[in-house]
Amino acid sequence: MKTRTKSASVLLGTLVLGVVIGVLAQTALQNQRMEKVRALRNRGALPDVILHVVKPRDDSQAEVIRAVVTRYEEAHSGLLKDYWAARSELFDAMHHELVTNVLFEDQVEALDSWRERNRRSGRSGNQQGGGERDKDQDDRRGENRHAEGRSRSN
Repeated sequence: MKTRTKSASVLLGTLVLGVVIGVLAQTALQNQRMEKVRALRNRGALPDVILHVVKPRDDSQAEVIRAVVTRYEEAHSGLLKDYWAARSELFDAMHHELVTNVLFEDQVEALDSWRERNRRSGRSGNQQGGGERDKDQDDRRGENRHAEGRSRSN
């Protein structure tokens, strides 16, 4: 091999190695950041955050602060569960109405595919404890579809 070819191979190999290391490092950093966010969402994290922010003057003040924040955190957790459950019910009702009264089969498939992708990626909110679709909804789709031959006016 010529010197130029060897040099080009070494440079290209170094570049590829650098890109691979960069991608791995970026992924590791992103995972670390996401883990910190998840840890803050876990129950009990809010008192620790508040204590870190206000820096209590003594242990007795820290205990009182922790008790107050924990009490409010429990109420907040209940509100969040209620919110996610109500949100899920609304989306399920909207989906049911669209599926049974408005959409054609190919549109239902597209909507279901989109909905499933969102559920898997965690963007739907159902990961917070919202309800699931009715099990028999898929069975009702064929029965409640638009009448054959009916065309849309849009």
